[in-house]
Amino acid sequence: MLLVGYLAAACAPIRGAPSHVRRLAERDLGCPADQLKYAKAGADTYDARGCNRQVRYVRACQRGTCEWRQDALPQTVAAPPH
Repeated sequence: MLLVGYLAAACAPIRGAPSHVRRLAERDLGCPADQLKYAKAGADTYDARGCNRQVRYVRACQRGTCEWRQDALPQTVAAPPH
């Protein structure tokens, strides 16, 4: 039961994505900030979704320097039902 609660919390939309991820998503998805939603997908991974597009960002560290970058190119997703 505890595992189910943990998994549900890990996939729930959040507003606390790092500011750099929010800026990247707005630019990469071509979507206004107020239309973007974020989900924590792992320890250093966030999914961003908005304007019928989505992208995943990962935090990559090398030699003590870390940066957020796309894990793959943005993809088009179906619009949610009205």
